[in-house]
Amino acid sequence: MPLFDLAAKAPLPDLKALPENERLPALHAAHEAIFLGDHPIRSALFSLRGLDVVKIIEAEETKPASANDETSED
Repeated sequence: MPLFDLAAKAPLPDLKALPENERLPALHAAHEAIFLGDHPIRSALFSLRGLDVVKIIEAEETKPASANDETSED
């Protein structure tokens, strides 16, 4: 199942319905549930690393700043 379908079906808290002091604990609990090793959303996020576009972006992010600078001083 695609990542966005999984996220749409996930039982995430309705933050607008919660008092402000309960929002962070609710988000923390949702995060803990999703990032357990066997959760489908975690698996879908991990599988994104296999996409060529993600590999390209990750490679760009790991290059030193000077390697990403395309300006030249001719």
